[in-house]
Amino acid sequence: MTLQAILAAWNKFWFTDHNLFPLAIFRILFGLISFETAILLLPWANDWFGPHAILRVVSLANQDATTRLSLFTIFPDSETWAYFLVSAMAVLSLALAAGFKTRFTALLLWIVMNSIHHRNPYVLNSGDTFMRQIAFWMMFAPSGRILSVDYWQQKKESGSKAWFDQTGPGWTIRALQLQMCLLYMQAFWSKIWGPIWWSGTAVYYTARIEEFYHFPVVPYVFDHLWTCQVISFATLFIEFSLFTFIWVKEFRYLVLLLGVAQHLSIEWMMNIPIFEWLMIINYLLFIDSNDLKKVWSFVSRKPFQKPLTETESA
Repeated sequence: MTLQAILAAWNKFWFTDHNLFPLAIFRILFGLISFETAILLLPWANDWFGPHAILRVVSLANQDATTRLSLFTIFPDSETWAYFLVSAMAVLSLALAAGFKTRFTALLLWIVMNSIHHRNPYVLNSGDTFMRQIAFWMMFAPSGRILSVDYWQQKKESGSKAWFDQTGPGWTIRALQLQMCLLYMQAFWSKIWGPIWWSGTAVYYTARIEEFYHFPVVPYVFDHLWTCQVISFATLFIEFSLFTFIWVKEFRYLVLLLGVAQHLSIEWMMNIPIFEWLMIINYLLFIDSNDLKKVWSFVSRKPFQKPLTETESA
């Protein structure tokens, strides 16, 4: 392999145009998940982010003097402001889902998420952090070019081409894909250093944390060593596959299917709001546009007038 071939492969990976259909669907679902998160936070806005919250602003400053981007440091520390920011997150999430002034909306949503998350980091999980990172990349992604208010306004004014023919720069899609893969790589890396994962007993202990109980599971599953070992080793294999084998086109859909099965299982067993669905919607970015088009046609019962052009596999 020559240096020129390596550079060509690098440029093809990062800078080839992609069909924007998967990205637009991802934007809609991400906006709805962000909205649901804001609604879940709203009743607790004062308790977690207000002037008399469990973690006071002064206490947070004494623990960590790092300068962070947060609107809480600019405006008064008040109950009204706490409710306003969480409400703003809800409104901006819906605007992002609708694709209204998409990139500017994503910028505002990212700033609001940063403010909320840095105000009280102790009520967050990795899903909240991942959501904030997605909002950052959405500032640059051309996700509002189709299936959006922006698109319909542009179409009305200039008569742009059919939405399913729209393509755009692929580097932001690659960034979102890699962000997801890095999360799985970190999850796998942190597990392999723990002896309970190699002994296969990790899920036995996890299944007995009562605070996470969600829906009942068949008792036999977590009461025997061999079943716990199978689930533990399967978890390691799936997480490893989601940052390695997922890049091999022949294995991709199988890996995604295993990932969906794992996250739905966790959603059933453990009460960790939002996180599992947030991970699943990221899989859309790896689905070929033509395959997603077929699903869309089946669900909507309306076939496309013509095939997608310049479709690029994720």
